Amino acid sequence: MDQSDDMVTSDRESRLGQTSTKKPKPSQRIPQCTRCQNHGKKVRVKFHKRECEFRYCLCRECILTTKRQQIMKVQTAQRRAREQRELLKEMRKKSATSEDSETPPAPSMNGSNDSNSSDGDMRSLSNNNSNSETCRSIGEPLPSIPILQNLPPPLPHTTSPAITLFEPEPNPRLVEELLGYSVKLLQRFGYHWQSLTLMYVILKDSRADVEVAMRRITQAKNVWQPEVYSRVISI
Repeated sequence: MDQSDDMVTSDRESRLGQTSTKKPKPSQRIPQCTRCQNHGKKVRVKFHKRECEFRYCLCRECILTTKRQQIMKVQTAQRRAREQRELLKEMRKKSATSEDSETPPAPSMNGSNDSNSSDGDMRSLSNNNSNSETCRSIGEPLPSIPILQNLPPPLPHTTSPAITLFEPEPNPRLVEELLGYSVKLLQRFGYHWQSLTLMYVILKDSRADVEVAMRRITQAKNVWQPEVYSRVISI
């Protein structure tokens, strides 16, 4: 009995020692509104951000609080972006390793043998054909090409008017008509007889149309002054 009592008392003492050595847990900190603390009030932050009466306060302490909050927002955004980049890098590494581990299937030996055999057959056929052609060219005479006897007569050498070096001789009747109209134009406009060739060229370019020639001459006179025009024509 004495031994059992001693054991019970020793167990109690050990338990009491353990409880005495344990430190009390600190009370959990409840976050409070910083702006309200600046004004001597203690209000919990939860469900208070939009209802804080000092939300737009312009005192010095509240302005500093706003700046600190902005800095904290930037830091948290940078930290989240850095974490996302690291996560993307890890995902890319995993995908690269998985792609490297995957090996393409080896080609079947039957297909390669078939392709090799088909290539060999084609080569043998081509060699046989070439050999037969060479033998034929050496042993047999070349086939004769039939000559067409009823051929049409060769066409005379003609040149297109676009590439002719010399114009054909004009019709003498047309030349006479152009000269007559040129004289009339000289009389009409009072030009010197040396301008006869000019009138001829104008009429010829106008396709022997006198009205067109007269219109062109009048347009030229309107462009040039009479004195200058007469001087140029006389030269």
